[in-house]
Amino acid sequence: MFAVRFLKATIAMVTVLLQGRTHLNFKEFRIRGHLRFFNHILGILQLLEPQLFAQPSTVLHGIMEAYFPILPHSVIAKKPLESIITKFIQLLYQYSSHNPTQAQPLLEKHSTALNNLSQVYPDIQQLKSLLASITLTSSSKDQSGLGSAPNQAEPAMDEIPGVGGREETYSPTLAAMMGADASWDTEDVKSFAERLSQEEDSEGMAEALNELEEKSSSAVGIPQHFVAELSTQMTSCNKDCR
Repeated sequence: MFAVRFLKATIAMVTVLLQGRTHLNFKEFRIRGHLRFFNHILGILQLLEPQLFAQPSTVLHGIMEAYFPILPHSVIAKKPLESIITKFIQLLYQYSSHNPTQAQPLLEKHSTALNNLSQVYPDIQQLKSLLASITLTSSSKDQSGLGSAPNQAEPAMDEIPGVGGREETYSPTLAAMMGADASWDTEDVKSFAERLSQEEDSEGMAEALNELEEKSSSAVGIPQHFVAELSTQMTSCNKDCR
């Protein structure tokens, strides 16, 4: 009985402590020690497995939701975030294994973010397994709905989140992804993507990346729209671009 009360008290405390931190840009988030703090919290959550996964979804998802805003920063901070990303994916994987019915809505909600993450960290096997489970579940739902909605057209490949070319990146949810910075519309994203892909001067590229980092401080979803372009800069000879 004491163990159950302790577990609930710990989870409640963690949920509160994680709030109000991920709105910062990555540089400030790291300088203030929040990155290390979030990493330590994941270590505590791992110690609470598997009892952790028996908690109500509202409580458990409240904790995990705090980590998803960190994922887009991986495209510009792959190495510093590798440890925390790996631990978080392991937690999601264990959650999906122990309580798939409860975990699936959370995974489907963030399927695009997880798919983008797989482009930055293609070697995380547990991430591949999560994406496969999302795909299988979505396919099952589509097949079960065929009889009740015969006139519903099957979505084209480039309309499925995370599949197809760059066109799928500019989705109707762009404004929501941009957060507080409503000045960025579809054309702005396309224009900036061209700037990143065509910029040949190292100083010009560094200036563009700094501008992108500043923009993402008020709208953490922005970097997700430039995964392809930013990934190429991870091997740049210029340390400022990396």
